[in-house]
Amino acid sequence: MASLLMTPLPEFLPVSTQNNYSNVFWDGCAQARQLTEGEIVSIDGKTLRHSYDKTSGKAAIHMVSAWASQNRLVLGQVKVDEKSNEITAIPKLLKVLYLEGCIVTLDAMGCQKAIVSQIVEQGADYVITVKANQGKLYEQVEALFKQALKKDWAGGVHTQYKKKEAGHGRSETRFYRCLTASGGTALY
Repeated sequence: MASLLMTPLPEFLPVSTQNNYSNVFWDGCAQARQLTEGEIVSIDGKTLRHSYDKTSGKAAIHMVSAWASQNRLVLGQVKVDEKSNEITAIPKLLKVLYLEGCIVTLDAMGCQKAIVSQIVEQGADYVITVKANQGKLYEQVEALFKQALKKDWAGGVHTQYKKKEAGHGRSETRFYRCLTASGGTALY
């Protein structure tokens, strides 16, 4: 069962005050949830610094979070089970999120059929990193891009984006091309 993590309330607060605070918190979350329609929701895992305990042999805590870019708000977090990885935690997190009309981004760890299916079932689109260890899928995506390059991007749906940044004593230019697989193209 997925649960959102909240800061515990001080024990000295009466139960009625705690319940009221909880209701206000969840009402605020519901309002923020409605604001997320159409925005980018980034799913990513992080290991919490200094959360390990060498003396007891306790491993570091690893969390998967959902970040609403436009709202600049963490929508939810799920702790990854100690003997598991992000692949099992991501579906639990997605289950508690309202994603209708959003674009969900994930790194290569989230490039799983079940995760993609769940995102689509929840009414969202997705952008997912594909790496070479995804064998057949990687080859299909690479072939689509090679074909588009040969045709000078004619006849396909694509977008491009260029971003220049300067900082920390260096200048960096990033160039992105996004190719939409459409029609009868099935990637798996």
